[in-house]
Amino acid sequence: MVFKIIIVLLASLLFFDLSQHNDKTSLLCHTWKQVYFKSFNGTLSKDLSKEMSKICNFNINGDYEEEMYNLKSGGKWYFNDEKTKFGILLNSFNGKPLPVLNDTYKRTNIIILKLNQDTLIYGHETYYGYGPNKVFGHDEWCFVRVK
Repeated sequence: MVFKIIIVLLASLLFFDLSQHNDKTSLLCHTWKQVYFKSFNGTLSKDLSKEMSKICNFNINGDYEEEMYNLKSGGKWYFNDEKTKFGILLNSFNGKPLPVLNDTYKRTNIIILKLNQDTLIYGHETYYGYGPNKVFGHDEWCFVRVK
């Protein structure tokens, strides 16, 4: 009897973990419109005009498209193993292919700060400053879902 309970618990934990990952993918895979940007050192967010807003589209098959200032680029997006960060590898700009890099390492330095049905907030993790004053942090890019 105890063995059956353990099996059921393990199976439900595995199902719960897989459904969480699928939920994050289904939450992300939409079209998003940027509404504000906040720099690493900034205390206030900067609302963006329609012309300055980035529109990005994450497809379930891994395709990624973005448009900003009437400039379009495309590529592939991917999660890290924990699905707390993602990366984007661009392969086209304004319909023209970008040079192929020999680097096959997938960088996931875009941290997901908030992701739900209506909001995506992410930050580009990097070092800010120079020399001994260099600190690690992120900016904030806030998007609303385009319905």
